[in-house]
Amino acid sequence: MKPSILPEKLKKEITNAYVDFIALDSRPFEIACGIGFKQFLQAVYNAGKSSSNTQSIEISDFLPHPTTVSISL
Repeated sequence: MKPSILPEKLKKEITNAYVDFIALDSRPFEIACGIGFKQFLQAVYNAGKSSSNTQSIEISDFLPHPTTVSISL
């Protein structure tokens, strides 16, 4: 097992946010095991890194509306 490169405080914040997501949206804990979910998070993380010079970013600005996604598919 390789050591974590995340600071323990940050890892705890992410874990707490994940538990909140599961509880608030009634999702199964296994959702984080999916390849698509991991790819989605990686894309959001990369977008955040590339726009890190911006003062404040609302995550909702990154997310398309569900009807936009369904119409464009």
